[in-house]
Amino acid sequence: MLRNTEIGIAILAKTPGLSPVKTRLVPSISQGGAEEFQRLSLLAIEEVVSQLLGSHSGITAYWSVAEESSLDNLLWKKFDVIFQGDGEFGSRLYRTYSQMLMRHGFAIFVVSDSPQIVPAIFIQAIKILRQKSGRNRFVLGPSLDGGFYLFGGKQLLSEKFWMDIPFSHSETAQALCESLQSDGDVMFLPTLSDVDKGSDLSILHAELAAIGNLNFRQKILFDWLSNNFIKT
Repeated sequence: MLRNTEIGIAILAKTPGLSPVKTRLVPSISQGGAEEFQRLSLLAIEEVVSQLLGSHSGITAYWSVAEESSLDNLLWKKFDVIFQGDGEFGSRLYRTYSQMLMRHGFAIFVVSDSPQIVPAIFIQAIKILRQKSGRNRFVLGPSLDGGFYLFGGKQLLSEKFWMDIPFSHSETAQALCESLQSDGDVMFLPTLSDVDKGSDLSILHAELAAIGNLNFRQKILFDWLSNNFIKT
């Protein structure tokens, strides 16, 4: 569904149980546990974006889904759906970002394994992108492991640009920023953790605890972590 709004926000998603998800969590936790974490994380981020939509106009939310056979999955019923297409991660980011910029003035995408994100981070990203400047502006949410959990901009970037970024690397965010130097200025959001390996679960638990005012779905995830993985 096309909507004439200023900003598109997409949550990058794989379908738990259909594609391998959070494989590096295994064997720290079971495959079923990894899939449950993915599901709870997706729902927590969905709730954050829903809070944002409820308080700010001019935004359309999307699921950017990896599997074409899962586009009508009930898990995605709350937002519009974009198909990432086949190929490597860079190609799928290119398609997601490009599709949103075809429909909106600004595009933001967020990964699915930083469920401690809060509406204020999105609001900060939107304010940065709206600021008038002599150069294009991009916004980046860096992760503790050297990657990033959020990217936003209003300028199209080629598929080659995305394919040349070394993803899942300790210098992914740095490489992205260096590649953007000729296209515009990169503005940074707060650094968050993301979940790749078992030890990251306790870091996420601590970051969720520090928020203090969790939404309903974040609270469910927090309790799940507390009951299954956090030693007291």
